[in-house]
Amino acid sequence: ATGVTASLRVRADRGHDLRRTSTDIQPDADGWDVVTVPCPDPQRLAERILPFGADVVVLDPPELRDQVVERFRALL
Repeated sequence: ATGVTASLRVRADRGHDLRRTSTDIQPDADGWDVVTVPCPDPQRLAERILPFGADVVVLDPPELRDQVVERFRALL
C-alpha cells in the first residue's frame, strides 16, 4: 500500500542499502539507529533485509517482521 513505511533497528555502519532508501534515521541506544523506509511490498522488503542478518531488526509493521522470520526459518 502506498504510504506504508517500515521501522527498522539497524546497527550503526550497517544496512547501507536500506539507509539509502530511508525517509528518516534516528540514533538509538548502543550503536543502533532506527531507520524508516518505504514498505509498499513487505515481501520485497523482507528479501532486502535478509542479507543483513542480525544487523537489522524489524520493529514495525508486524507483517514485515513475520515475513523476515518466516524466511529465516526456511533458511534454517
